[in-house]
Amino acid sequence: MVPLLDITPTTDLYYRAVVACGPSVENSVPVLISVRHELSGTYTINSAAPTDATNFNSFGDVVASLNCGGITGSVVLNVVAGSGPYNEQVILGAIPGTSATNRITINGNGETLTYLALDANQRATLKLTGTKYVTIDNLTITSTGSASGQYGFGVQLLNDADYNIIKNSRININTTSTSPNFTGIAIGGLDADPVTSVESKCDFNLIENNVITGGYYGVIYSSDPALVRMSNDTLRNNVIKEQHAYGIYVKGTDRLSIEGNDVSRPLRTTVASTYYGIYLNGISTALTVTKNKVHDSHNAMPTGTDTPIAIASNNCDATSAAINTISNNVIYNFGALGSLVGIQNTGSDYTVYLHNTVSFDRKIGEPTIARTTRAFYQTTAAVGLVYRNNNVTITRSGLGTNTAIYMNTNTTAFVASNNNYYVAGTGVNKVGFKNAIAYTTIDDWKNGSANDANSVSIDPAYADLATGNLSPTNLALDNLGINTSITTDINGFARSATTPDLGAYEFTGALPVKLLGFSANKVAGNVLLKWITSSELNTKHFVVERSTDAVSFAPIGTVQARGNSNVNQNYNFTDVDAVSVSARVLYYRLKIVDNDGKVEYSAVLSVLLGSEEEISVNVQPNPFMSELFSKIITNKAGKANIRLTDVSGRVILRQTAEVVAGTNLIRIEKVGALPQGTYFVNIELNNSNYVQKVIR
Repeated sequence: MVPLLDITPTTDLYYRAVVACGPSVENSVPVLISVRHELSGTYTINSAAPTDATNFNSFGDVVASLNCGGITGSVVLNVVAGSGPYNEQVILGAIPGTSATNRITINGNGETLTYLALDANQRATLKLTGTKYVTIDNLTITSTGSASGQYGFGVQLLNDADYNIIKNSRININTTSTSPNFTGIAIGGLDADPVTSVESKCDFNLIENNVITGGYYGVIYSSDPALVRMSNDTLRNNVIKEQHAYGIYVKGTDRLSIEGNDVSRPLRTTVASTYYGIYLNGISTALTVTKNKVHDSHNAMPTGTDTPIAIASNNCDATSAAINTISNNVIYNFGALGSLVGIQNTGSDYTVYLHNTVSFDRKIGEPTIARTTRAFYQTTAAVGLVYRNNNVTITRSGLGTNTAIYMNTNTTAFVASNNNYYVAGTGVNKVGFKNAIAYTTIDDWKNGSANDANSVSIDPAYADLATGNLSPTNLALDNLGINTSITTDINGFARSATTPDLGAYEFTGALPVKLLGFSANKVAGNVLLKWITSSELNTKHFVVERSTDAVSFAPIGTVQARGNSNVNQNYNFTDVDAVSVSARVLYYRLKIVDNDGKVEYSAVLSVLLGSEEEISVNVQPNPFMSELFSKIITNKAGKANIRLTDVSGRVILRQTAEVVAGTNLIRIEKVGALPQGTYFVNIELNNSNYVQKVIR
C-alpha cells in the first residue's frame, strides 16, 4: 500500500483522519504517536514535571525511551531530590548503543524506588536482564514484599548482564521473613530461582559501597559450575546485614573478588538451622575473599543454639594454577550458645587460608549442653590446602570442646605453619585434632601433626574487641609470620616482606600513649571532639577519622601531639558543619601515630544528629581486669548516677558523672582491687535506668 501522506513528527502528537463526503464529515479515533529519539547527554527524572525533551516523569518513561531508541552517547539521568518515592518496577533489557565509552548513569540523589512484586518471574524492584554498561548510584531500592505470594528482590542481574555498577545505594528487603523469595542482590540464575545451576554469563559487574539490609540471602552470585562460569565480578566495601540464612552466597565463578565487606545480623531474631556469613558452594576458581568482617550474628537472639559458620567452602574446588585465597578476614562476636565454626573447608581443593583472625571470645550465658567450637574445620578429602599466618583465639564460655584447627579427614593434604592458636575457654581446650587424636598443647600438635612449625599459643590482647578492633597489642606476637602473597593487611597497611605479622592486622603493638578520655558531642551544627592523654612518649599526631556506617572511615583532620609528656594533656577538634553530612549518626575515632610510624586506634564514638531523645549504654570491657568504662551515647545532657553492686545487691561503690549530648566514655573508679566474681553496673540517667552484668 502506498501512503497518501508522509509525516515526520518531532514531538508526541495525536493524529486522526477526517473523511468528508459532501456535507458529511467523519473523524477517526485519535492515535497518539510517541516520538522516541536516541538519548545522549544529561536528563532529569522528576515526577513533578511531564516527560519532555530533557525530563522523564517516571522511571517507566526512561525504560520506554531506552528500549525504543537506545543511546548514541553517554547518558546521565539525575533523579531530582525530593521528587520521590517512585512506586514502580524497573526492568531494563539489552539497550542499543551502550558500550565502555557510552555508559548510562542513573544518579539517584538518595531518592527511593519501591515496588511490591507479586509475579514469581518478576521478583525484583530493579532488574537488569542482558543489560550492559549501566551505573546505579546513590539510589534507595526497596522491595516491600513480606508475605506468602509476595516477592522481594532488590536488584537482579541475569542473562549475560555485563559491566554494570551498583554503588552507594541502599537496598532494603524484609527482615523478618524466612523465605528464599527475598534477596538483596541476585546475580545469575533464573528469573524465579537465583541459585539454580544455569549458565549466567554475568561478567565484570561491580557492587560497591552499598548498604544491603534483609532477605534470606544478602548477595548471590550463581552460575552452573560445569558450564562457563561468570567471571571478573567484584563485591567490595558493602555493609550486608540482617539476612536470614546467607550473607554472601557464591557458586560457579571465576576471578570473583569479595573484598572489604561487613557482614552482620545484629537485629535479626530468626536464623536458619545453619547460618553462613560467606558461603562458597561448588566449583569456583581464582576466587579472592579478603578483608571482610563477619560478626555480631546473634545479638538479638543470645540464647540461640543453632550452628553458624562464618566462612564456608563446600566442594569449592580450584586448581593449582588458579587457587582460591581466603585472607585478611576477621570473625568476632559470632554465634550464641550453639556450636561454632569459624572457617570450614568441605572437600575444597587448592584453597589457601592466610592472615585471618578468628575470635570466639564472646562470653554470653552459660550453656548447659556441651557445644563444640572450631576455628578452622576441615572435612572430606581435599588437596592443596595451606594455613599460614592466622590468629585464633577461643575463650568462650561453655562446656564443649574448643579446638583451634580440626582436621577431620586424615587423608587431606595440607600445610600449616606460623599460626597463633590461643585456646583458653571454660570447656575442654585443644589446640588441634588430626587422625582421630586431639592435641592439648601447641607442642603436642606440632609433633603429632608434623605441621605448624613456628606456630605459637599467645594471648594477642586485642586492642578493643567490643568495637571490633582486633589489632594485637601483645609484643610477643610481633614479626612471627612467614612471607606469602599477601602484601597489605585489612586496613591497607603494608606487610613486612620478610616477617609479616599474624592475623588480619599488621602488628602495631601498644603505643606509649595513655588515652584517659575521649568524647564527641553535637554543638549547634558542628561536632566537638575532646580527648585527654595522661602520658605520651614519642607521639607524633592524632588523625581524626569519621564514618557514616562505622565501617569505612576517612580522615577529616590532624592534631599535633605534645610528643613527650607525663602530665594530662587536653586536645580538641571541631568537625565544622557536620550536620550537612547525609547521615543520621556519625562515627568518630582517633588514629594515634608515633614518630616511628606505628599506629593505634581509639574506641569508636557515635554522635546522634537527630532531634529525638535516644540513649545507649554499654559497659566495657566485659570481662574486665583493672579498668572498666561506661560508654553512654545520648542526645540529651544530664547527670549519670553509677552504682556497682555484687550478686547479693550490696552496693560496692557509687559515683556521679556529668554527661554531655553525644558520646561519653566514663571510667568506673576503684575496680582494679575487686575480687573475681560477678557484679552489676546500675546507671540512672534522665529518668531511665540501665543495668549490665559484668565479670571480673
